[in-house]
Amino acid sequence: MHIPVSIRTSNTMADTKALVDSRATDCFMSEDFVQQMKLGRRPLQRPRKIWNIDNTANHDGPITHYVDLDVQTNGTRKMLRFLITNIRHENIILGYPWMAVFEPQFTWKNGTIHEQVLPIIIQSVNPSQIIGDQIIAQAQTKMSHVRATTLTELAIKAQQYTKKVEVPQEYQQFAKVFSEEESKRYPPKRAWDHAIEFKKDAPEAIDCKVYPMN
Repeated sequence: MHIPVSIRTSNTMADTKALVDSRATDCFMSEDFVQQMKLGRRPLQRPRKIWNIDNTANHDGPITHYVDLDVQTNGTRKMLRFLITNIRHENIILGYPWMAVFEPQFTWKNGTIHEQVLPIIIQSVNPSQIIGDQIIAQAQTKMSHVRATTLTELAIKAQQYTKKVEVPQEYQQFAKVFSEEESKRYPPKRAWDHAIEFKKDAPEAIDCKVYPMN
């Protein structure tokens, strides 16, 4: 199903048709259309392998770039991500994310979208906002790196002043008594181990003062 879409940027405007595909796990935009509208693009952290609608491998290979756009549907505006790739003769594919966010109504019998959903307007994001987000992200990354480096250095310095406590030679045969690792284990089972059974009328708790052993 194709529906009318209006594209607006700071440089130009255009009306086109977008393919609605509920099977598409993302929204997509063609490389040529992105260049035509001068929308710009940003690199993905990790390339994504993509399949065409007919389940064939995309000839352009993995997706490496995307563009975030402001989408208006039925008076509601949301930021959606469009992956940039070869979508053959289509300019835009509105996939499941668009349908999940806006929940548009269709008349599937006639292959039309309800008029109250229109107009569908896609606008480019303010470039200064993108640049600002990039600066903030870079600053947060640098701060995290500095914090991690500082903690590592402090740990190394602390080890320099930490002296390992050793059990004296004459008490080596009792080393397990001083072992923290051994203290986490139960003692081995013995032949004389037995359960302590309480009488039926025994209280669940005893109200008395508890004296510490150390």
